[in-house]
Amino acid sequence: MGKNKSKPHDMEFVFIDESGDNGSKGSKHLIVTTMCIRSKKRIIKVIRDAKKRLLSKNKLARWLNKNGGEIKYSCFPDEILLKRTLNNLAKEDITIHYIVFKKNNIHVTPDIKKNILALLFYHVHVSKNHKLPNKIIADLDFVGKKKTSCFIAEESIIDKETNEREIIVYPLDNNKKGDIAQNEKRSVFCIEHQRSSLREELQAVDLISGVIFRKYEYGDDSLYNIISNKIEKYDIFDLNKKENHNTHPTRQTPPH
Repeated sequence: MGKNKSKPHDMEFVFIDESGDNGSKGSKHLIVTTMCIRSKKRIIKVIRDAKKRLLSKNKLARWLNKNGGEIKYSCFPDEILLKRTLNNLAKEDITIHYIVFKKNNIHVTPDIKKNILALLFYHVHVSKNHKLPNKIIADLDFVGKKKTSCFIAEESIIDKETNEREIIVYPLDNNKKGDIAQNEKRSVFCIEHQRSSLREELQAVDLISGVIFRKYEYGDDSLYNIISNKIEKYDIFDLNKKENHNTHPTRQTPPH
């Protein structure tokens, strides 16, 4: 597990994005990233400033307009501006957690994605002293078609000698979330699904997730290094081809 030495943060908002694809073919990796922040205003300003610079040149403005005014990492038309925007994000009070999933030509099922998501929120939960953020926001269709998706995340010890633990996520009826007793080993979290075109914060985490994907998919960490000091924890998982596709991924030692 990768980890930066940093003090626990009481973050108010968590934004989620993924890079890569879920299919058995296509990208070799799927990256799921969370960006935890206290102040939305400063992140919004960074993205809006980048949009102003894009609009100042006709060619760049056409790219932005083609994307409906939304900044995306994919095919970003100006590498210098991309670096500038990442540097500005790295100056803000954010923390990043991410999971690298090595697909091995296996389709990423909803159950696998829930397990990846569970570990991400375990990291966030622990780093925040077991306090959940006020809001967790993802792009539309990240987990399901609902406006809000709620889950129970439970921690259990699977090896008492090594203290190895696992996190299991269960879907939860939105109407029953208030009935669940929560503690350090059991948490209820809900994800709001919103359009990334309307949320600059989702566009910011899209850029971050994109440069993480670039590192693992193409071996290029030039942009990753810009935001690396904001990365609090990460894990790399591999799904054994011989296992059932719905089983938990196995953890691998991340590179330093």
